[in-house]
Amino acid sequence: MSKSTGITARIFNLVRQSWRKNPTQVTSSKGEDHLGNKYFELPADKAKFGRGRRWVEAKEKVGADDTLSDIPTEWTSWLRFTRKEPPTQEEIDRNYVLMMRTQHRAKEIEIKDRLQKESENPEGDGVTKSIQGKSSKILWELAKSD
Repeated sequence: MSKSTGITARIFNLVRQSWRKNPTQVTSSKGEDHLGNKYFELPADKAKFGRGRRWVEAKEKVGADDTLSDIPTEWTSWLRFTRKEPPTQEEIDRNYVLMMRTQHRAKEIEIKDRLQKESENPEGDGVTKSIQGKSSKILWELAKSD
């Protein structure tokens, strides 16, 4: 009976030790974004075969849910262990410029498309122009289909 108590006590101690923080592990600050959010990492404990822990501390609390929707994509991928190294500010700036350029080009294409449609059909929508001169039967069928 004493042998089983020793095993139980040993298992209990191992579980208890696994919940304790390892004093040799040090939390390190990995960076800060343009919003003032700070990013931290607790390195993996090789003895426990873990992968570590990463988190963000918001500069301002968002609300009851504390959801952070404005975290840059590069930091989000680092938090989710998609990338090993935290992003640099130059990388974030470069990606932001690329995003703004893409949005600008999309607006230009949208305006060009709208101008092209208006020049092709100055009288209004395409349905009105295409059915001019058609019989009233066709107009009736189009009205029913709507």
